[in-house]
Amino acid sequence: MPLMLFMVVARWAAARAQAGVYHEGVDLLQRRLDLEQTNLCNSPIAPEDTIRPIEEVASLRGEDGWCYFGSTGLWARNCGLSRRSKNMMVFVLTYEVGYIPVLAGPWATEKALFFEDGRRMTLRDHDMPLDDAYCFVNGWYNLPRAQVVKNFTFLEEDA
Repeated sequence: MPLMLFMVVARWAAARAQAGVYHEGVDLLQRRLDLEQTNLCNSPIAPEDTIRPIEEVASLRGEDGWCYFGSTGLWARNCGLSRRSKNMMVFVLTYEVGYIPVLAGPWATEKALFFEDGRRMTLRDHDMPLDDAYCFVNGWYNLPRAQVVKNFTFLEEDA
């Protein structure tokens, strides 16, 4: 599943957090923290694997690429943990609060993108605007996010 699709869900969660609608329970956060305490998706990467194509490495190592490269950062690790546990909330909780200043800070002025087909998109994320454009042109912002955020199978099949 592309990281961008995960980001759509994470931004949905950030918008909910900004509106004061936080995740449905502390137990989800605790589950994420418990997973992070394990060594799952946090093993050292073999030096030769840093120069090989990711698909080749995943095939050779017999492990999901997100999980294998999880030690490169919390973003990759929690993506791997979400995929392994088939629970998007592990990844969502990584960004739920962190996106609030990105989307609502004083620098988050709206900018409009105009596409050749006549569509228009407004964004406020100036750190990674290409994420928004990628998700927009793939139709991922049209997903019923409140319904699919907990439906890992749908997200995996849609990707």
